[in-house]
Amino acid sequence: MRGVPKSQGSVLIFALMLTVLTTLIGLSLIGMKKGHYSASQLTIRAEQARLLAHAGVHDAIAKLQKDPFFPSGMGDNQTYFSYKESMTAGDSGRALGYYQVTVDQLLRDKEGLVVIKSVGQTAFSGETSARHATYVELNIKAGSFGVVAWKEGRPPGN
Repeated sequence: MRGVPKSQGSVLIFALMLTVLTTLIGLSLIGMKKGHYSASQLTIRAEQARLLAHAGVHDAIAKLQKDPFFPSGMGDNQTYFSYKESMTAGDSGRALGYYQVTVDQLLRDKEGLVVIKSVGQTAFSGETSARHATYVELNIKAGSFGVVAWKEGRPPGN
């Protein structure tokens, strides 16, 4: 009885090793693509949070432009207040996140300045969310209404 030639056995082992090596390379490439996808999703969420923060600033500016004594509509001693609004995507109604605006009117009477802080937060249940803060100093003097300072991520003066 003759056995299997040694060369055929070594070809089989080589083919198995090549298959394992190819599988490992394929799995590592898939892992890298998953990492790139996750990084791009985080970048998208960070940009959404920044835009939500900007939406909050523009909302507060529009309200103060209509009524310099917002939220009360008349001059009072309240100099600090905050509000929060959720944002959804157009027709689908899918939640995008929210912005929380804090308005500090301590310097309104002396210097005609209002400091607005808006924090945008993406709100996805079960997923990583992003957060961004924008600080704005707003001149509300009659005839010179406008933005004095706009800072991303840190308060004015820092």
